[in-house]
Amino acid sequence: MNPHRFAHLRQQGPSHRSMRETARFRILNFCATLLTVSSLLLLSVGIVGGISLAYARPSEGLWPKEPIKSVGLVRAGTRVEVMIALENHSRKVIRILGASRACYPQCCITAEDLPMSVPGLGEGIVTLRLAARSNGQGDFRLPVTIYTDFDGRPEVDVEVRGRVLSPNSGSPDAR
Repeated sequence: MNPHRFAHLRQQGPSHRSMRETARFRILNFCATLLTVSSLLLLSVGIVGGISLAYARPSEGLWPKEPIKSVGLVRAGTRVEVMIALENHSRKVIRILGASRACYPQCCITAEDLPMSVPGLGEGIVTLRLAARSNGQGDFRLPVTIYTDFDGRPEVDVEVRGRVLSPNSGSPDAR
């Protein structure tokens, strides 16, 4: 048999075996590309979703208008009312059951007029009474937890900040 007799077939194109390998390679390449693109898409959605959740307010429950409430300067031995405005982001009435009490070297804080209700998609005001101790002076940061009957977010945290001045110092407004 003449070995040159079939040489023209080898020059015409790839064999069936190399065509199958090329097709398999293309399919694997396509799957790898698809997997990479879908992974990148899911990653970007996850990052954007995480960022939006970190900075966006959830749509349900009570939320303070000011999570950090500053009362400014308070003279030692006096009492100050602190109003905490709360927004109800749900459609149902949320009942405020109570609030934590806190005493620190400079002052004590308690809630007044509780329990109370906040209408759906409405606003309510919780009144806190801050009593500056006669022997306390300096800056304070008082964490207050407001307790509600809302299952999704039963606790609302706020912080009350200020400074207690000595009883014989100048006007609390002068600083």
